[in-house]
Amino acid sequence: MTQDAGLDVSMKELSVCIVDEAGSIVARGRVPTEPAAIAEFLAKKSGALVRVVHESGVLSTWLHRGLEGQGLPVVCADARQAHKGLSARLNKSDKADAEGLAQLARTGWYAEVHIRSVSTDRLRTLIGARGRRPGSAPWSRSASSRPSTTRPDFDAPATLAPSWASPRGDTSPARSTVRAASRNAAAERRGSFSTRRRSA
Repeated sequence: MTQDAGLDVSMKELSVCIVDEAGSIVARGRVPTEPAAIAEFLAKKSGALVRVVHESGVLSTWLHRGLEGQGLPVVCADARQAHKGLSARLNKSDKADAEGLAQLARTGWYAEVHIRSVSTDRLRTLIGARGRRPGSAPWSRSASSRPSTTRPDFDAPATLAPSWASPRGDTSPARSTVRAASRNAAAERRGSFSTRRRSA
């Protein structure tokens, strides 16, 4: 006969409840929150375990990996969805929550939460550290090594600058060229105006 177990986890101790296929309680108790102690209790009190369900929380990653290391068929259930089922029970206690989790495990009415393995966490840490090291990846190149995005036509020569672009007192050759061109254009306009008046 298959059995399922529920674990209501707390910091120091947790409540364990084991139920059979019909939903009858086979065993229950409190054990220290240690994977080895939990595995020992389940080995003594249970038969063919199908699932050992615990809720997601602060200790869920550590506990899940520890129970997997003990060879148990552990499942981490979404705490928000499990809370909806547990809140319908009249008796609200650690013992009742452990029994409720065991019943959820038996019926399959839970949403499983994926727990990453230790090797996956190490790989993610390695990739994150590599991305933060300067010059180790294309996305982390320094600004000096990146290709320039400045268009050449934006770098206009100073001689094309308007007369109001330079401050007063500027005696640079470019500024002198602009002033001379402005004076010549003004003289030509005055000369053409005087010629038209004389001819009139």
